[in-house]
Amino acid sequence: TSGTIQDMDTARERASFVGKSLITLPDQAGYTGSGAGIKAITGGDVVRIDPKHIKPFETVIRAVVIATNNEPMRFTERQGGISRRRVI
Repeated sequence: TSGTIQDMDTARERASFVGKSLITLPDQAGYTGSGAGIKAITGGDVVRIDPKHIKPFETVIRAVVIATNNEPMRFTERQGGISRRRVI
């Protein structure tokens, strides 16, 4: 399925990623942020899902994430979590 880096940061938008094995983030605009959503998903952490008209729940999204962009994503997270997961 396809989405944006911002979709990974919100429980409502993450609902479209549940049960998928591949998530593509094509042609992303410049991004500056913590990257908490992408870090949680690629790290195998439990994430909150808030689908419309269904009770919110928590799950692990076991998917490979491929992001393409013309500008590098800038993450404010300084613990190295993003760096360990990033393949350029």
